[in-house]
Amino acid sequence: MLGSGGSGTVYLAEDRKLGTRWAVKAVAEDAPASGAFLLRNLSHPQIVRITDRFTEDGTVYLIMDYVRGDRLDIFRNQNKRNVKTAVSLMDGILQVLMYLHAQDPPVLYRDLKPTNLIVRDGKAVFIDFDAACLEGTKAPAFGTRGFAAPELAKGEAGIRSDIYSAGKVLFYLLPEKAPRAVRKVAWKAAQEDAGLRYADAEEMRNALLLAFRKSRRGRRAALSLGVIFLSIMLCLLLSGIGRAAAGRQYASAMARCDYLTAVWLRPEDETAYLALLRKYESEGRTAEGISVVRSLLTEEKRSFPNVSRRIGMLLLSGSPEDPSFRSDPAAAEQDLLDGGEEEYAALARLLGNISYGADYSGIRQVLSDCSTQAEAEDAETALRLHVFLAGIRIAYAGDLGEDGLPSAGRAQGRAAACLQGVPR
Repeated sequence: MLGSGGSGTVYLAEDRKLGTRWAVKAVAEDAPASGAFLLRNLSHPQIVRITDRFTEDGTVYLIMDYVRGDRLDIFRNQNKRNVKTAVSLMDGILQVLMYLHAQDPPVLYRDLKPTNLIVRDGKAVFIDFDAACLEGTKAPAFGTRGFAAPELAKGEAGIRSDIYSAGKVLFYLLPEKAPRAVRKVAWKAAQEDAGLRYADAEEMRNALLLAFRKSRRGRRAALSLGVIFLSIMLCLLLSGIGRAAAGRQYASAMARCDYLTAVWLRPEDETAYLALLRKYESEGRTAEGISVVRSLLTEEKRSFPNVSRRIGMLLLSGSPEDPSFRSDPAAAEQDLLDGGEEEYAALARLLGNISYGADYSGIRQVLSDCSTQAEAEDAETALRLHVFLAGIRIAYAGDLGEDGLPSAGRAQGRAAACLQGVPR
C-alpha cells in the first residue's frame, strides 16, 4: 500500500508480463465523485496519468502512473535548501497550475502541499487530485493547515486559492536567508486577502523569475548561474521583460488597482504607496493599510514626505471613509514631522498627552497658537486646521469646562461651517 485518504486507497501493483509498476487507486463505486476522475482529460508531463479503469465487486480501480522519486517534504529534508533549486521547482509547479487553470472550465487543484508532490528528474509531479474540482462547481470545505487558502475553509475556491498555496510552498522551499526580492513573491502570493494575491500562475511565475534575476545582480560575471539562470534569461528575452516592459507592467498594475505589485515594480515611486493606502482606507481596513505600507517602506529602506503626511493625518484625525478606524494622535507626531507638517505634529503631541483628569493648564495657549498659524496659512491648510481645532474643542469641551474655550455647541457649529468650506 502506497497510501490512503478520505477518497480511497492507493496500492503499488506490478504487471507480471511486462515487469512494469503501476499505482492503483481503489475507490468505492458509490463514493462521492473524486477529483481524481478529472485526470482522464489531463495530459501534462508533471501530472500523474490515469491509463485505465475497471470496476469489481463495487469498487472502482484507477490505474495510474507509478512516479518514482521522493515526496517534496522528504526531498527538502534530505537536501540543502538553496534559492536556485526552490525557484526551479516552483517554476515547474506554476507551469502545471497554468495548464490546469487554462482548462475550460479551469481545474482548481485546491490541495497544493509538499506531500502531494513527488520530485522526479528535478521537477515536481502532481500525484493526488482527490481535492481537485472545476471552477464554479460546489466543493466541500477543505484545507490542509499551513498551505490552504483561508477561503477554502468556507467552501469557496478560485484560481487565487491555488496561488496562495503556491506562495506557501515557495516559503517552505526557500532557505532562511533567501533574497528579499524572492521572498516578496511568496509574501504577495500568500496574502490572506485573495484580491491582493497574484491574479494567476503566469503572473506569479513572471514575478518569480524577474525577482530571481534581480537577486543575482552584482555577482561577478565569471560566476556560473547554471541551467536555471539560463532558462530565466531565455524566459525574460522571450517575454520582452526589460525597462519598457516593466514600465508597462507598472501601468497595468496601477490600472487594475494592484498597487502592491506596482510598489514592487517601481519602489521609488510614491504614487503606488499612496494608492495602496487609499485602497485599504476605502475598504474599511485603514489600520491594516498603514501597517502594510510601513512594512513596505521599511523593507525598501525608503521614505516619502507625502506618504508620511498621509499616514500622520489618518492617525491624527481618523478616516471619514473608515469609521471603524480609531485615530491615535500619540503615534502620529513623527509621521507628521517626516511629512513636513510641524503644526499638525504639535496638535498630535498635544492630543497624545491629554488624559482624563490631567492638568490642562497651557492647552488653551497651544490651541491659540495653532489658530494663529491657521490664519497665516493658505485657504486649504487653514480650513483643515480649523476643522481639527474644532474637533479638539468638541472632543474635550466637557473636560476643559470653564477655561475659556468655546462651548461644545459653538464648536460643533464652527466645525460644520469649516466642513462646508468656510474657514472662520
